[in-house]
Amino acid sequence: MWIFMREIIDTESFTKGEQAIFQSRFGEDLLNKMLGFLSGQSRTQVTEAVEERLRSAARELRALMPITFTSVAGEIKEETRALLKTNRKGV
Repeated sequence: MWIFMREIIDTESFTKGEQAIFQSRFGEDLLNKMLGFLSGQSRTQVTEAVEERLRSAARELRALMPITFTSVAGEIKEETRALLKTNRKGV
């Protein structure tokens, strides 16, 4: 989820189409929480918070699967970029 949000922050927008993708992957409850999270902070604060949460999640994943973490994280990042790219073409 935090990899997804890092990609969103890099584009400086969270369009309705991207929100729909987020909701289909993570659920309506998390989408609503994320929208609240994004609206309650400045862009700098959001960027810093997302980066910290991503680092924390990465540490937890490395502890659980140290050998495959890098490949799994890369796959998630590429999948997210493909989803967002497809969505942006349709806009």
